[in-house]
Amino acid sequence: MIDLGVDKNKIFLKPNSVQSFDRPIEYKNKNGYIFVGRLEESKGIIELLKIWKGLENKFVLTIVGSGELEVRLKNDYQQNNIIFKGKCSRKETMKYIAKSCYLVQPSLLYETFGLTIIEAMGEGVPVIGLNVGTRVDFIKNGENGFLTNLIDLSEIIKRSYQYKKYDYLCKNAVKTSLDYKGDTITSKQLLIYESIISK
Repeated sequence: MIDLGVDKNKIFLKPNSVQSFDRPIEYKNKNGYIFVGRLEESKGIIELLKIWKGLENKFVLTIVGSGELEVRLKNDYQQNNIIFKGKCSRKETMKYIAKSCYLVQPSLLYETFGLTIIEAMGEGVPVIGLNVGTRVDFIKNGENGFLTNLIDLSEIIKRSYQYKKYDYLCKNAVKTSLDYKGDTITSKQLLIYESIISK
C-alpha cells in the first residue's frame, strides 16, 4: 500500500477475529498430527504426504478436507498412519483438531490470515508451519509451534514427537489465540475509529 503511494498514517492493520473456544483438552490426552485444508497442490499436501510415507507408524497424520487431488492421494498414500477423513463440518473439524498434538500447515503459497492456525492454538494445539507469508506473525518458533522450510520439515516433525516442552508450547498457543478473540479485536477496531475521528 505504501509503495502505491498511500500515506502510512492512513493504514491500520486489524486482524480477523475467531470464535471463542472451549476449554482445551489436557495436553497429555492429545495424539497425532492433523492437516486441515483443500487437497490441492498449492497447499503442500503432496510434499507432506511424501514425507509421511517415510515416517514410522507412530507418526499418525489425520487429513481433513477434500479437493481435486483427493482420489489420487487416497490411492497413492493410504496406509496405517495416514487417515483421510474427507470433508467435515466445522464442528467435526474442531473436534479432530482439539484431539491432535499438532496442526501441520505446509501451504507453499502466501496465506493471508491463516484462520486454522489460530483456531488450533485456541484449542491448545501448537502449529508446525512453513516460513512463508504471514505465518511468521502467528507461529513463534519453539514458543507456540515450529517454523521451518520444506527441506527441514521432516526433521522438525521428528523433533516435535514427544517434545519435552510440549506443555509449554500448548500454553503459549492458547495465549497467542487470546489476541484474536472477538472482544479483543472489537476493542482494536473501536480504537481505530476513535483515532480516525480524532484526526
